[in-house]
Amino acid sequence: MTSTTGVAQTVALGAGSIPGGSEPPAPTVSVIVPNYNKAASLADCLRSIQEQTRRPVEIIVVDDASTDRSREIAAGFGCQLIALPTNRGVSAARNIGAAAASGDVLFFLDSDIALAPEAIATAVRTLRAHPDCAVVQGIYDAQPLHDGGPVEVYKTLFEHYWRRRGAGVTDATLFALTAIPRPVFEEVGGFDETLRDAEDIEFGTRLPARYEIRMSADVLGRHDDVDRFWPYLSEHVSRAVGYGRLLANMLAGHRRTATDTTGTRPDGGRTGKTVDRAAVAAMLCCAGVPLTLPLAAVAVQLIVVPLLLAAGFAVVDRGLLGFVRRRRGHLFLAYFVGMHMLMHATQLVGMAAGAAVATVDLRRRRRGGMAGRRRLLHRAVTVLFVALLAVGLVTVLRGQDWRPVRELAASLDLSTVYLALGAAFTINCVGLVFGVLSWRALFADLGARVDPWTASRIFFVGFLVKFVPGRFVALPVLLRLGKAVDVGPVRLASVFMVSWGIVALTGVTVGLGAGPAVAGTQTWWLLGLAALPVLALLIRPDLLNLGIRTAARVLRRPAPTFAASRSGLRRAIVTQSLSWIISGHHLWLLAVVAGAPPGRAYLLCVAGFALATVAGLVVLVAPDGIGVREGVLALALATVLPLPLAGTVVLASRIVSMLSDVVVGAGGLLLAEYLHRRRRRAPPATPAVGRAEGRTGAR
Repeated sequence: MTSTTGVAQTVALGAGSIPGGSEPPAPTVSVIVPNYNKAASLADCLRSIQEQTRRPVEIIVVDDASTDRSREIAAGFGCQLIALPTNRGVSAARNIGAAAASGDVLFFLDSDIALAPEAIATAVRTLRAHPDCAVVQGIYDAQPLHDGGPVEVYKTLFEHYWRRRGAGVTDATLFALTAIPRPVFEEVGGFDETLRDAEDIEFGTRLPARYEIRMSADVLGRHDDVDRFWPYLSEHVSRAVGYGRLLANMLAGHRRTATDTTGTRPDGGRTGKTVDRAAVAAMLCCAGVPLTLPLAAVAVQLIVVPLLLAAGFAVVDRGLLGFVRRRRGHLFLAYFVGMHMLMHATQLVGMAAGAAVATVDLRRRRRGGMAGRRRLLHRAVTVLFVALLAVGLVTVLRGQDWRPVRELAASLDLSTVYLALGAAFTINCVGLVFGVLSWRALFADLGARVDPWTASRIFFVGFLVKFVPGRFVALPVLLRLGKAVDVGPVRLASVFMVSWGIVALTGVTVGLGAGPAVAGTQTWWLLGLAALPVLALLIRPDLLNLGIRTAARVLRRPAPTFAASRSGLRRAIVTQSLSWIISGHHLWLLAVVAGAPPGRAYLLCVAGFALATVAGLVVLVAPDGIGVREGVLALALATVLPLPLAGTVVLASRIVSMLSDVVVGAGGLLLAEYLHRRRRRAPPATPAVGRAEGRTGAR
């Protein structure tokens, strides 16, 4: 039995009996049908409600200013019709219907779904059988309500399969056909009426964690889905953008859903972050196929990348493919896979766009009255930068002799290309890991005493946000994450600024080593000059704290109140320097494979990579320095390779870097979460074991 507001107590849904030995009264059910221009399916929907084995006490149709015959159809069924004068969205329609309902249980049903006869009875029976359950959501039937062709069949089969696979206790809410006790709905506070997409998912993040959410494969409804390609694609992209915006707002704490390591919010709400890792892996593989196909235009051998992703999708999601083949045959399966890849690719791009827009909006709100002018200036600078970059590329590449590129492609066999790209990817991943160690050293040194999972989560979120234009967009996100685990904004901002200073300073220092390779052997003294800043900081680490405080005064910003210790700074400087040196070897390897002389190209690549990357970091209008880093590296490599070959090497380096960034960033998050959950499931340790764990950092 749940605590004070438990489901069984509030609406007598428990399986036990009341005093005197009699059964508790059966709860009454109100069906709420939000509708907007669904005249084609509304009659089927209302008829299916009236034919339920467990009849509701009322059917409330909330028409959201439809322009078709919807209101006339609803009136013909004798329903309670609430006609809104203006279109307000599904969230408002559901809230208005819930406010007018009198039943103990609210059953929300979209107007393009026709229920199976036992659906309402099954949902109520599930609520009564599970006293802790507060939400019972159904699934779509594998057969559409009206078969409108292959587009609708594709969507219906996919929706049915993934909902059926998620049947049981879940952590996400979907309100297309869902039952919820009225007291629980009122406790949560209804739907967010500012949202027109992802409103049901956001609702679930506010549902108190003491309640269960169940998806029942026995609560069925036939869905009349979109049956034309372009409307479906438009709807799909719109929803993906909405999900991306919601995700970014939740991540930044804008919707008060910051999570702790227990998986619940401080106020007891859900995180809404239970992830089916297999489903995520399948989605990424599936989306990656069309997104990586253009690589074949760079080098035909790179067609192996989308082929490997397609193979990964076939392995991870073989259950879905087998289900579709059994239902519709091999020919439709081929169509299904093509649609699936396209839809997942657009979903990934749409979510990224939504997250970027939400992040920019968050920054705008925090900047107050100057936001409009600054945003306009930022956009103008970005457009100017892109235009100049495009003109420069066309000017430089026009008239170049591309025969060396074709000759190189003809001389290399596939095994050499795969080995070189794989080795470069591995090298860059190792370099990134050392960068993680540098940040962790500062994080612990500045007094942020949190468990390794939380530290990794904060780092990798900020690490992945770097792809959004505006380098310091990561700072507000990190501050929100730090606040959720009692790491104050001043302390976390200090970690951010000191870490960024070390990254820039060590990058420039290592980058000076490229001087002899560019200017000639008479400039070998630059190597000694390059070592001086690092040596000075290793001897007197306090110089970095002094430099940061001086910069803060010059920029008229408050100086950090927390100073890193000498040992902490030394560890951070050494590991970050190693990160630059190791990562630069991936560029050297690619250049040597392209025909660059190994000795002359060594310092040029290893040191030049660090310098070019720092140059990209300081140009805030380019996400992750795209364009800036490539330009610097191409000019440097042109001293040892023909310019077209140098450009090919630089492009390959960017692809390797982006893949390793995603793998290390996303992989770090998943690994940290797995280790964290494994530690939580482990039995309590003895004092001796606990001391051993403390020595290894497993706290």
